[in-house]
Amino acid sequence: MTDIPMPRYDRILHNSLTETAHAATGFDWESYLAQHDLVCEMPSRCWQDATALGNGSLAALAQEPFHLEWTINKNDVWDYRHPSFSRRHTLEELRALAVDGEAFMRHMAAENGPDVGRYPSPKTCGQLRIRFGLDAAFAPAHRVRKRLRLHDATLVTHLSKHLSEPTVTSFVCAQRDILVVSVRDVSAMVAFVNHAELFRMRDPDLPDADPGADGDTFWLEQRFPDGFRYVLMAQVVPTGGSANQDLFRQTVDAQWWGTVEPSRRIEAKVEGGYATAPVAGDFDLYLTVAAGRGDTDLMAVARGRLDEAVHLGVDALHAEHRRWWAAFWPVSRVGLSDPALEQLWYLSLYHLASTLRGVPVAGLCGLWFGPLDTPSQRLPWNGWYTMDYNAQLPVMPLCRANHPELAEGTFQTVLGMLPGARRNARYLYGFPGACFPVSSDPSGEQLGSAPYRLIHVAGPFWCVMLWQHYLHTGDTDFLETVAYPVLREVATFFDHYLQWDATDGCYHLTASQHPELMRLHPDPMATLALLKLTLQATATACGLLGHDAELAAHCHHILTHYPPYPVDGDLLAPARGLPANFHNQMGSLQALFPCAEFDPESDPELRKRCLREFERLDFWPRSYGCNQGHVVWNANFIYVNATAALRLGLADQAWFYMETLLKLNLKPNGLLSTNGVTLADNALARANLANIPPGECRHCHGDQPLRSAEVMTGRLYEGVTENLDLRDTICPALEGSALYLLLIGETLLQSQNGVLRLFPALPVTQDAEFVDLRVEGPTWVSSQRIGGTVTFVRLRVARALRWKLRNPWPGVPLWRSDGRRLDAAGSQIELNLEAGECLVLAPRPENLAWETLLCPRKDQPAQPRLLRFADGMAAWLGKPCHIAYYAALEQARSGRGGQH
Repeated sequence: MTDIPMPRYDRILHNSLTETAHAATGFDWESYLAQHDLVCEMPSRCWQDATALGNGSLAALAQEPFHLEWTINKNDVWDYRHPSFSRRHTLEELRALAVDGEAFMRHMAAENGPDVGRYPSPKTCGQLRIRFGLDAAFAPAHRVRKRLRLHDATLVTHLSKHLSEPTVTSFVCAQRDILVVSVRDVSAMVAFVNHAELFRMRDPDLPDADPGADGDTFWLEQRFPDGFRYVLMAQVVPTGGSANQDLFRQTVDAQWWGTVEPSRRIEAKVEGGYATAPVAGDFDLYLTVAAGRGDTDLMAVARGRLDEAVHLGVDALHAEHRRWWAAFWPVSRVGLSDPALEQLWYLSLYHLASTLRGVPVAGLCGLWFGPLDTPSQRLPWNGWYTMDYNAQLPVMPLCRANHPELAEGTFQTVLGMLPGARRNARYLYGFPGACFPVSSDPSGEQLGSAPYRLIHVAGPFWCVMLWQHYLHTGDTDFLETVAYPVLREVATFFDHYLQWDATDGCYHLTASQHPELMRLHPDPMATLALLKLTLQATATACGLLGHDAELAAHCHHILTHYPPYPVDGDLLAPARGLPANFHNQMGSLQALFPCAEFDPESDPELRKRCLREFERLDFWPRSYGCNQGHVVWNANFIYVNATAALRLGLADQAWFYMETLLKLNLKPNGLLSTNGVTLADNALARANLANIPPGECRHCHGDQPLRSAEVMTGRLYEGVTENLDLRDTICPALEGSALYLLLIGETLLQSQNGVLRLFPALPVTQDAEFVDLRVEGPTWVSSQRIGGTVTFVRLRVARALRWKLRNPWPGVPLWRSDGRRLDAAGSQIELNLEAGECLVLAPRPENLAWETLLCPRKDQPAQPRLLRFADGMAAWLGKPCHIAYYAALEQARSGRGGQH
């Protein structure tokens, strides 16, 4: 039985592996990826710093605060209770509201019910702990060393203390909701009493979990007030064997020899709120979570999964698990000059593959969360889907990385939200179609605080993601069954919601908010840009599928009479009537990215406007709470600014933002946080505040503007510390790994408006190569740049396509793999490719043998890697021994980090 069904794209992935270059040439992926394994020579003291395992449905965070622990999470375990609202304003009332902030906010806040703070939130299932030997009150902890093997997504943990050196191997099965923990070399000398146990931290929002035990099986059952429930169940199988038994017999009187005999039977029991299983010797543990509501016998479901897993055994389960991951990796490859940056590419892919495949897909925090140290057990931003970019970002880099299959869980979740979005449209506005809220749980219903409910960007944003996914895959079945139902319903809603203005002959969004702005001004920039592409995609899809000709005509009519983007002088504005210096967290460059509405090279005037807007957006996210210079606040500003810089071809600025993401947000476990933290000397940081430039920014809260000094001191962003463990307790976010992949992917390859760009934003000091990254068409591209020179480009297409390649060899005659010569004098090379064609271009004939040019990294040991930056800041990927780890951070904190 497989609990995680193989989706459509997984089947395509597995069937197409033989087409990839490295699969065909016998590339040794296991040895290659072994160089990029995550290595930690120190324990993880909390779940925020843990090593992540998972399959998108079941996840385990491995940490070692004293004993070994795994925090267990399940994708569909949420507190689904929704807040209540008072009487909702009608659309007519909303359109009659004053457009200025406080009047709108006051009216909208009146919609909130008394329990508006009770938002849905994902809930952690509990903890698995393994205790070796005597309790902590009597015995010291082991030293912990661990290595996450990327090739087979398996964590190997080595423990060491006097006469005790067990090895613990753990993995979450790629296609089963089973965590496997295999424990070997348990010491008979000092670990003669061991326990596996399940427990759950108390949660004020929920009743206590009920523990239970029966023979070798033990569990927790958690019930929610709304009837939802889950069972967390484990089974222990003793395997015999025990280290140091001979030494025990040599040193201990014979009457005690029987006390260290390996267990043959397990008798689990309940102790307080714990379910625990005593075990001697080596053993295997199998764990699962069964969740649902109604009459389903979750205990029987969990027992059935465990019985089958035990019947198969660890070796068979791991072989199945290895096959899935061995098939996952070879579809593309990226090589970068810096080994840490290259390692993070693969580690980020691993993290997304480990958390995205479930339905519903994980929320804002991914499946990487655990019990909090606060009275409320609600995650940051409630851990829900924030759909003004956070929820969409995880799917943005997947096609470029040639892993479109990883987006299926997200899109199936969006499709599952569609009924709730339809209810929103009918109940809140009286219109057909679907209105996706900016924040929701898997229901898709409007849940957020009422002053935010007129942010209408979510539906169009999902439509853009769905349409771009279709363009990258060419999958008409996906278009018909997944993308088009959402496109149709969102376009239908806006067809009714837009208002005609006879004075200018345009449609307008007269009652809508820009993301993060609690002001009601017409034509919010972000929604307009995303909605334009949504209407274009809907009309095109109608024609491709032969559906809804009337809807397509309406879309064309709206586009013919579409409002111009709001401006303030020569700058873009967040909404019509708002000044350009209004606080605009999401930026005004959505048309540039992700919509790719225009090409900066072909429209120089618009490029100038975008550059001015970029400079404005670059100013306000700065914090001068650091040793020198300035840093960018957090990941969402890096997303907005870096993607704009990438599409504008600003290589140095884009690389700066990518490095800033790593300086502030990269955790040693390879995950990234939303909020960044800066390690700085307090005296140096305080002195640096004198460098804050003057400026004022308009904002939602009152009529007085914010001065730049108020923002850039860090008062509004508490992220500066001298604590060397600064990264350990910052909560990771799902978007972080995706943002890194997005920035690197866009640095290496871009495709918009029919133009391919190779290494468009890679600094001249960097070398790189990639094999089978994907762009629209679908088209697979491979290339290499060494010493600033592109050595070749290889294109493989699924169907007949015409591409314009920005010429990396202007004025140089080129060789083609089909034997023809090409005079490439201009700035672009026009290429007409037939279906299934594979074409290589190179400036030298010997370079047509492109595979011989590739230089994959080899013979480098897996190790913790320190990233040092030119401004003295630093970040670790993995953890070395304590003295090396803290010495490097102390050097960075003191401002003596040194150069690259």
